[in-house]
Amino acid sequence: MNKSVLPRREENKNNVFLHLFSGAVIGFVLFLLLIFVFTFLEFKGGFGNSLYLPFLMISAFVSAFVNGFVSVRPFKRCGAPYGAASGSIQALICFVLSFLINRAHAGKWAFILLALIIIASASGGILAANLRIRKKY
Repeated sequence: MNKSVLPRREENKNNVFLHLFSGAVIGFVLFLLLIFVFTFLEFKGGFGNSLYLPFLMISAFVSAFVNGFVSVRPFKRCGAPYGAASGSIQALICFVLSFLINRAHAGKWAFILLALIIIASASGGILAANLRIRKKY
């Protein structure tokens, strides 16, 4: 075999799942950190619970977007499917955790949150797949 011709690097299924799962964990940890910051500001600032739901949706969107971006960036292709798959892993983790906290009760906002996580993660994956590295002139 000619050693000058390198074989094309094939994606291993375990490698893909590892990147998707690590992106989901990073997104979930970011989600928890943003919720912790909001809770800290709520205790210190004294504003009411009326801002909890909008901040929950904003933090879910931001963390899922980062999740999709981190998951798809090593591959630089298949942004929407890989981003949505990673977002569904993060959504599953969030859903199980909220299911345990709320004593097996899921309201309509939980399903809206899950859909928002999957959509934002897919859009982050699309951005990561289409982002080009700038060349310095």
